[in-house]
Amino acid sequence: MRVRLDTRAEYRGRKRLARFHWAHLRWARSRSAHWHLVLWRLVDWRLVAPESAGWKLTSSLFGSVMRANVIFDRILPLNLIANTAIFYVAVRLYLLPLLTRVRPKQILVPILLLHSTRHLGMMFLTRGATFPGLPPQFAYPAAFGDLLTAALALVAIPLVLRGSVLAKPLVWFFNIFGTVDLLTAITLATIHNAPIAMGPAYWIPAFWVPLLLVTHYVTFLLLWRRWDSKP
Repeated sequence: MRVRLDTRAEYRGRKRLARFHWAHLRWARSRSAHWHLVLWRLVDWRLVAPESAGWKLTSSLFGSVMRANVIFDRILPLNLIANTAIFYVAVRLYLLPLLTRVRPKQILVPILLLHSTRHLGMMFLTRGATFPGLPPQFAYPAAFGDLLTAALALVAIPLVLRGSVLAKPLVWFFNIFGTVDLLTAITLATIHNAPIAMGPAYWIPAFWVPLLLVTHYVTFLLLWRRWDSKP
């Protein structure tokens, strides 16, 4: 019995096919989407020759989906920028005109209460709120940074209400720390491509972070322009 050896062209074709299967398997597992496996079923190395029309068609389809996938993975910056602009317009229309007519604490206390809920950032460390594979280089700084900011906001509320001399320095510290925390989280998420594994926690950077950034901006305005000994 004679065993036929693959020609060089057949060997290269099967090698490319093996790389295709491995790349698709890693992609489908990272995306946690079962429909991606449809492409896997379209090409079977036992049934489809590497140079056949089916192989070329499937390779083309897979390449197109991969290119679209790269674009869709960049939707978060669009959500972030668009919602920040929307919240900024709302603040310009409805809140900034009140800065000269009300006492600062009437605006500061609601903002501090809002930021007190930033303990929600701890869900980046919860398996039920994120997909497997969320980069720890992003998750831990974002989660604990939000937790510390929430604690600072809670501590500042009674000081602002009482008109304490410590209120303004603490609000300055809270506002700078909280702003740096958000900008750091955005940077780390971009560097480590964290959005693809955020899962249900995606709404935090898409909706919550723009609102927090805009309220940090309003707080800076209050600190710079109008703050007396009794806010």
